[in-house]
Order: sequence, then structure tokens, then C-alpha cells
Amino acid sequence: MGLLIGTLRHGPLQFNRAGLSSYLTMLIALGSIAFVLPGFIGVDGAYTTGQAILVILVTSAAYGFFLWQQIGARARDFQEVSALRVEQETPSTSPAWLHGLILFLTAAAIVLLSHDMAGLLDTVLARTSAPVALSGLLITTIVMLPEGLTTLRAAWFGEIQRVSNLTHGAMVSVVGLTIPTVLTIGLFTGQHIVFAESATNIAFLAILAFISLSILGAKRATTVHAVVLLGVSVMYLVSVFS
Repeated sequence: MGLLIGTLRHGPLQFNRAGLSSYLTMLIALGSIAFVLPGFIGVDGAYTTGQAILVILVTSAAYGFFLWQQIGARARDFQEVSALRVEQETPSTSPAWLHGLILFLTAAAIVLLSHDMAGLLDTVLARTSAPVALSGLLITTIVMLPEGLTTLRAAWFGEIQRVSNLTHGAMVSVVGLTIPTVLTIGLFTGQHIVFAESATNIAFLAILAFISLSILGAKRATTVHAVVLLGVSVMYLVSVFS
């Protein structure tokens, strides 16, 4: 939706190809490790103990190196190519620790709300015979709502690289942190963690990967790209209720 808003208002938008390429590389690699490989090399869709330890080390190292490059030597890869912002905001003079505290408090409230709502949603969905996946989809929407609104605002001002940083950055951090964390908890508690996804979801991951690579090759994001991505999103919703 953000891409559609930005391209309709500003026309084709030029993103920083180096930054987008880094995001896509991480997402394809981590996504494959998390959701595809367990179904082929794991046992019943889960990694064995030895495989889990190796995956924890690999994913943690890859994500840590990515962050080190993003805030260090390759920081310019994640900056806007051109300044298209219509309105300039006055830089905040508040100290960094205050922004960090506000971020923590607001994020904590959202996470706690989503945790409490999970049980209520499961009960409601069970009584209405709604698909189980809908609960996770709704909780994810609640958690990602603040970041989603910020993304739409960035798109309105034509900040395509900021849109990419917010969306792709969030996905990289979620996958990069979730994989080692969940596997570590599973090892210590002896739980059988099934990561392998269904064939349908793997197909959607592949479709999105191919479309993203096509956008990367085009050098500019257009309304056609936005409409196609929205179409795939609609079909994913259809699959949830199928």
C-alpha cells in the first residue's frame, strides 16, 4: 500500500539499489533457512539438535554482520538517493535517551496488548470456525501498526528508501532474531520446534522473492509493481481462508 501511495503521488521512485539488494539477500537467505530447509533436511519439519545449533550460529552471525555494516561502513547504502520530501520537519532537540524510553514504553504496551488479545482471539476464532492462521495475522497487524503508519507517511512524502528501511528492515530483524531465539529456547526446554512451512506459503515466499528481484532490476519502483504486490497480498488472504 505504501508503494502504491508513493508512486501515485510522485511517479516512479528511485531507491538505493545497494541497500535494497542487501535486504533481499538477507530475507531470501534467512527465509529459506527458517521455512524451507527444515522440510528437506530436518526431521518432521524441525531441525535436529546439531542442525539447530549450527543454524543459531549462522543466523546470529549473519544478522549481526548485517547490522554492523548497516550502521557502519555501508550506512550510505540505506539513505535516500534523492530528496523528494515535500515538507521538511524541524529536527527534534530532545535527548536520544528520551526517544529510546518513549519507544520502549509504547512498544511494550503494544506487545502486552497483543499477548492478552491472543487468547481472546483464539477463543473467538475457535467458536466461529475461523482459520487458525487468522489469529497470527491479526496479532501481527496490531504489533506492526505503528511501523505501518510510519511507512505510509514516508511513502506520502516520496521517501522510498525509508519505506524500504522500515518494511524490509523490520522483516530482516524479525526473522534474524526470531530464528536463533526460538531455536535456543527449544534446545533448553526440549520442545519440538517446527519451522517448515506449507507448500502454499513457500510458493508465496518464492513469488514475492521473484517480484522483489524484478523491482531491483528495474531500478525504479512503479505503480505496476505496487499493484502486483497488492494482488499477491490479496491472494495470500484468500489462501488463509481456503
